[in-house]
Amino acid sequence: MRYLVFLISFLAVALPIAPAAHAQTRCIVYDPTEDAVNVRASPNGKIINRLRNGRVVQVNYYRNDTLGRPWAWVEGDYNGFWRSWGFIFLPLLVC
Repeated sequence: MRYLVFLISFLAVALPIAPAAHAQTRCIVYDPTEDAVNVRASPNGKIINRLRNGRVVQVNYYRNDTLGRPWAWVEGDYNGFWRSWGFIFLPLLVC
């Protein structure tokens, strides 16, 4: 019982801190040839959205497509709400 109380107390303190410990990168969407970039469901997958140049996004992780090209999973603020957008081709982000 004493161990359980200790464990619950530890988790109550540690869990709110854990998300901040995960390193994330802030970047700006930029495509010099278009006014917006495609956002995809998977690396080089189906287009599910477009984000305008200049939008600030947060990169949560990176993944390569089948050809080895780098993609970034991005999230960001949209009208006061946090939104997971999808994958953007990494060269189209300025970090």
